[in-house]
Amino acid sequence: MSYLVIARKYRPSLFSDLVGQDAVVTTLKNAISSDRVAHAYLFAGPRGVGKTSMARILSMALNCSKGAPGEPCGACDICKSISNGNDVDVIEIDGASNRGIDEIRNIRQNVSYAPSRSKYKIYIIDEVHMLTKEAFNALLKTLEEPPPHVKFIFATTSADKLPETVQSRCQRFNFKEISSEVIEKQIALICKKENIEAEEKVFRYIAKYARGGLRDALSVLDQIISFANGKITVSDVHSVLGTIDEENLFSLIDNVLKHNVNGSLRDLWDVFDGGKGVTEFIDQAIWYLRDLLIALIINKGKGGGGDNISEYQGKLLESNAEISADMLIYMIQVLADVHRKSKDDRHKRILLEVAIIKLAETEGLLRISELLGMVEALERKLSLISSGRETADREVNIDSVVYREESNDDQDKTVCVTDRNISYSKQQDESVCNEVVVDEHPVNSGENSSNEVAIENLPVNSEISNSNGNVANLNGGSLWSDILNKIPPRKKSLWAILQEGRCIDYNNNQITVEFPKEFTIHKERIERPAERGLIEQIAEEIAGKKIKLKIVLSDNLKKKDDNPVKICKSVQVQVEDDKVQEDKVPDSGQITCDDVPVNDKDIMNNNFIKNAIKIFDGRIVDVRRIGK
Repeated sequence: MSYLVIARKYRPSLFSDLVGQDAVVTTLKNAISSDRVAHAYLFAGPRGVGKTSMARILSMALNCSKGAPGEPCGACDICKSISNGNDVDVIEIDGASNRGIDEIRNIRQNVSYAPSRSKYKIYIIDEVHMLTKEAFNALLKTLEEPPPHVKFIFATTSADKLPETVQSRCQRFNFKEISSEVIEKQIALICKKENIEAEEKVFRYIAKYARGGLRDALSVLDQIISFANGKITVSDVHSVLGTIDEENLFSLIDNVLKHNVNGSLRDLWDVFDGGKGVTEFIDQAIWYLRDLLIALIINKGKGGGGDNISEYQGKLLESNAEISADMLIYMIQVLADVHRKSKDDRHKRILLEVAIIKLAETEGLLRISELLGMVEALERKLSLISSGRETADREVNIDSVVYREESNDDQDKTVCVTDRNISYSKQQDESVCNEVVVDEHPVNSGENSSNEVAIENLPVNSEISNSNGNVANLNGGSLWSDILNKIPPRKKSLWAILQEGRCIDYNNNQITVEFPKEFTIHKERIERPAERGLIEQIAEEIAGKKIKLKIVLSDNLKKKDDNPVKICKSVQVQVEDDKVQEDKVPDSGQITCDDVPVNDKDIMNNNFIKNAIKIFDGRIVDVRRIGK
């Protein structure tokens, strides 16, 4: 007796044997039990999901006289002959080879004859979409009003190619792809019946390779059994299918996400040296990234990767805190473009190598809304420079800080002093006039005196980071400043967004940062797991303990260009009724803001302008003054 392949040996012969199509099985069984069987059925769906098997089982259920209502016995002569495809009253026609009008004319002539031994004469036309337009038109009348003893069952993988006039005359059932979990269980069950030993991961790899088709999975299993000639291992699966070991994929994608170009190329060349093709690599990499993307979105904020991804994919999500859905989508798009544009395998390899280099050198992605926000911030800064409100970037070396407290009413006020800026904030309901005086001249005239900054109305318990960068008794302002200084090397786009924020509270291991109420896009971006994780990681590195980040929107905080503060050697800022007034300091020898020249050279050397050019990879074409 000749060998019968596994796909045919374990082909479903009863409704209960057919897996993954529960809705279709239930509907047809109920229709038979209640005597509501239609004269024509259309089974549509991908390959290998049970369309033809369902057509045979339905034919057996209609013609079997020994089985229970709605279920064939599977043992009588009629059931066996239908299952084997040689029953005289169940005619199976291949639509691809019998697609002309002559074949349809024969069907029209034969439907008038009664069945030989069964209750119904059933025509099963597989791949019915291959019939010609003329053949469909010739079949319409018979299909709409067939004799009572005739049933039609159509099966197709491309239902959209059928004329609407044909579809409207049939009851359509859509067969879905079978899930990987169901295929995996079915393969394991068959291996157990066949006394075949296999590693547990083998079933998972075969199920994922089948892409929802049980017949494909069984055909692959048959091939691997012949190759292994014993216990089946994961290595056997990769050898037969030409797939890439997951460890290689993990290493390559991990290097890409960590911007390691050399490592990424070495991993890619290792894949080629193993005899794997470019097309196979792209196909498997796209599916691998797809699984990562789904796991990242579904398990967002829950930690880990979930139960539906492999151990290596879970490691990728854990070891790359900055990984984002936008980056994974971009990687999938780039690989898909290589697959679509290239037809020559030699050129395809070159394009793939270029794509890997491009992906590995991509530091971060910005959405259009985020880019527009950055452009808006740059426009505000440029308008300040053009109007003379901001001079060239000048750093003040703070060697010591002198605190002078004049009243006890300033506990609700915060002055944050860093080596980059001086900012002042007050509560909304405060109406008392206060002053902040910044003076670069020495306060003491001793021998060891150096540049000191005197700040009035600074709370006694405020703490400042020292000049060498070491943190001692961090407060919110200094911690937030250190975070901003460490962000650019890791993610420039995030740094540009954080510039609009202000630290308003730091206690209980939580730092609270405030943004103007209209900056909802900034808040949503920062609260993504990747961005939040990066900020909290940097905060932990600075403070030596875990710090939680909280983002709030406030009506009290205005955009930075609404209340510009001039930077000069000596300035007196008077805050009253939410208005900022600037007065010249009358002391001789001190220079006020109006006396500081703002020329083109200052603008060209401004650090902010340099950073903007670096972020957008641009250059200065022209400098124009607007207004006085």
